Amino acid sequence: DRLKKPLALAMFDINAFSGINEIYGNDMGDIVLSQLAMLIKSSTRSHDVVCRTGGEEFSVVLASTTMDNARQFVARILEEVATTRFGTNKETLQITVSAGIAGAAAGDTKATAASLTSQAKKALQISKAKKGSAVTVYKKGTGPVSPSPETRELKAQIANLNQRVNQGLIEMIYGFAKIIEAKDAYTGQHVEDTQSLAERV
Repeated sequence: DRLKKPLALAMFDINAFSGINEIYGNDMGDIVLSQLAMLIKSSTRSHDVVCRTGGEEFSVVLASTTMDNARQFVARILEEVATTRFGTNKETLQITVSAGIAGAAAGDTKATAASLTSQAKKALQISKAKKGSAVTVYKKGTGPVSPSPETRELKAQIANLNQRVNQGLIEMIYGFAKIIEAKDAYTGQHVEDTQSLAERV
């Protein structure tokens, strides 16, 4: 059906989430997911729809929302995440979140739930490749020319290796911070804060 009002879809994904589960435990991972969900939900309106669409991925359907307003909404979420310590009273950590946005203008006859989801996911993947807190807005016609199947396969393998190496480094730093924290809480926290700042830079 023709949209009578603009619509936007925002996707959020926690960076290096597997490292949280491995270092802090699955219970801490569940707490972080729950707290992020509440943070996102508290920033939405009653007619917006918030749902968990993956292991560490959340989506928000923003009704009657232009792309500019959706970008502002996502920016507020990322800013709040950057200043929030997640976890329990005894143990907290800082996370970073990547985001992707897609939208449809009022009167768009081609937009479907599947197309918006695909576009937002592509934008999210670009944000995750940038590392740290990043947001990407999907724009039609700005993608690269489709590479050959062999090139796509090679790029996928390289990207997978890079992700595994980067994930390993992040997890190693987290582990190192926890070891130091066991002996000296102040120094351990300092290492975590330094790691977080370095990752954002």
